[in-house]
Amino acid sequence: MFTVRSPDSSMVPWRRVNELVYLDPLRAVGDRDHALVEVPLEAAPNSPTFYNKLRRVRRVGGGVIDLEKWECRGELERVPETGIIRMLRALEWDKMLG
Repeated sequence: MFTVRSPDSSMVPWRRVNELVYLDPLRAVGDRDHALVEVPLEAAPNSPTFYNKLRRVRRVGGGVIDLEKWECRGELERVPETGIIRMLRALEWDKMLG
């Protein structure tokens, strides 16, 4: 398990700017879980450089995943599964404490 800091306000009120987010790379990411999603930079798709997004994951099926921001409920970013480098599941407080 390790932590990252929430980089922006896109996930408020779930996590505030600069708040710690605990990640467990061994737990699978399921539908409606929160996760750190790593995607390649669009400006350099053949580069090993990537971009991290904290999002709520909504599996659609057919090789497609929707990524949801808390601040923009209903606004989804549709990403093909092949366009995701990896997803790390964020742990909810009740799972960590209980």
